[in-house]
Amino acid sequence: MNRRLRAALRARRVSVDRAAYLRHRPAERRLAEAKSAQLAAWDGFAARAAGVFGQLQACGDPQGVTPLWSAYIDRLQDALLPVPPVSFLHHPVLLETMEVRGSRLRHRELRWLRGHLSDEALHAALEEDAAGEPTLSVVNPDTSQTALHHLFHLERLRHRMGVRAGDLGTIVEWGGGFGGFARTLRRTASAAPPAHVIIDLPLVAALQWTYLCTVFGEEHVDLALEPGHRPRPGAFTLVPAAIGLDLDVRADLFVSLWGLSEVAAATQDAVAARRFYDARHLLMAFQSSGPDTPDAENVGELARRAGAVIEPVAVLSHSSYVLR
Repeated sequence: MNRRLRAALRARRVSVDRAAYLRHRPAERRLAEAKSAQLAAWDGFAARAAGVFGQLQACGDPQGVTPLWSAYIDRLQDALLPVPPVSFLHHPVLLETMEVRGSRLRHRELRWLRGHLSDEALHAALEEDAAGEPTLSVVNPDTSQTALHHLFHLERLRHRMGVRAGDLGTIVEWGGGFGGFARTLRRTASAAPPAHVIIDLPLVAALQWTYLCTVFGEEHVDLALEPGHRPRPGAFTLVPAAIGLDLDVRADLFVSLWGLSEVAAATQDAVAARRFYDARHLLMAFQSSGPDTPDAENVGELARRAGAVIEPVAVLSHSSYVLR
């Protein structure tokens, strides 16, 4: 591609992004006003995030962290500590690793969801939150593309396997991003929400703690700081990866959306040996192996041995689902 064409494409992207920003800015202002209590609560929890990080980090060094994620963490630590900003979702590393963008993907997922959910259910599940200051890129309902993407995965599981994740007893999630998937899953519960365990790196878990406490209240968020911790029904339990294989928990649903495929094969094998793959239900996604994710396809091989269904993520090339 020559320089002139690249410059033209870049200018077009900037123009499209600017137009989208102007179109959705009123909705973002309405969200900030409607959930102003979250913005006020964020400051108090964010001021404690460094202490939470220290507690999680004291549990030990996680195994299997790839050079890719070591570099991400180095960049994120400067941004999130000692006090994570309320606008954390706009940080470049978060945009690259935990946020979803792309109009074609957005249109395909929204069209599919509208064909499988009532308007009432769609609006309830896609309720957005002011924490993080998300970019709203979906209209009717006004929500973020990331929330849409998370709901798409949950509804694919329901459509293909007949499993309503929000109505299960215990969820174990390996790699939970900023907590957005856990938030959306809980919004799909028709009765008492599940116990939701998230295993992650200490810095990311500290961000999850800040976010989930802000959105749902600290009384619904626990830290697991010792091996053998038993998750509390109805609560989020945040677990540093160093002790993630030592919990007293049996999962009804094991989730890992590209998280497990971005760790080393030895850790993936240890997760399988811990029998998380033997959960009653599985919702996983992994990408093709590549220079930054050399062991990604091992996730699929372990799933095949466990008797799970492997199928393409139809809206994303080079990615596959693990379903049961």
